[in-house]
Amino acid sequence: MSSPATTEPPAVGIGSAILSSRRFWFVMAAIVIGLLPMMFSDSYWRTNLIVCAINVLLAVGLDFVLGYAGQLNLGQSAFYGIGAYASTLMIIKLGMPFWLAFACGVLLAGLAGMLLSIFAVRLRGHYLAIASLGFAVITYQILLNWISLTQGPLGIYAIPPPPPLRIPGLPAIEFNNLANLFYLTAGFALLTYMLLDQLVRSPIGETLTAIREDEVSAASLGITCQKWKVLAFAISSAVAGAGGCFTRALSARWSRMPSSSPSHSPFSRWSLSAAWER
Repeated sequence: MSSPATTEPPAVGIGSAILSSRRFWFVMAAIVIGLLPMMFSDSYWRTNLIVCAINVLLAVGLDFVLGYAGQLNLGQSAFYGIGAYASTLMIIKLGMPFWLAFACGVLLAGLAGMLLSIFAVRLRGHYLAIASLGFAVITYQILLNWISLTQGPLGIYAIPPPPPLRIPGLPAIEFNNLANLFYLTAGFALLTYMLLDQLVRSPIGETLTAIREDEVSAASLGITCQKWKVLAFAISSAVAGAGGCFTRALSARWSRMPSSSPSHSPFSRWSLSAAWER
């Protein structure tokens, strides 16, 4: 009797294994970030590169709450505005150091996301989208009309740049240089992506995916859906707030921080489409 034929799995080449490795693509992304300011030396293009990095932060945060938790949040730009104005006002009016104001701006944006999610946690689909969009409109009206605090449509003037980074034995890294500011913003965006990538591959990500696929089934397995939704909103909002803080840093290159509508800004539309495509 002849032995049954055995089929061996196709051999995977070294090149295919490398290309399928996530570490490889992270390294490639870091190399691209390092090369871009060298390829574009004009201040116009470097400013656009920084704006692109800020957009990446917004899209990554929205992708976390929409793509993995399944929550249609249209108020992402509100948290972006909260982070920008909170960090700016803390520096201008309270004299806080940049990085302390940055941390406070991110924290306030995350707390605002938690506040929204506590009220909207029982909403789904279009109802959640309308509630989050309403939050963005309310935030915009407050930032626009509280002139004594935010200067309204006039914007905020005399914003100092981030302090230089001093490393012993090396020259100080000045962030009023657009190339250095791009490295800071894009590096933070890449680091955020890597951390969220590890998070969604952990049991936390599996829990959020279960809620996205079928909330009733997830609840029957003992998952407290409301708690995990609040966590997803908080993380997503904090990432958007970080993008707003970097916008404040970029505004130091301008004469003022411009006032724009968080509910109709291109940041909101672009980040939603980017997260949706992903």
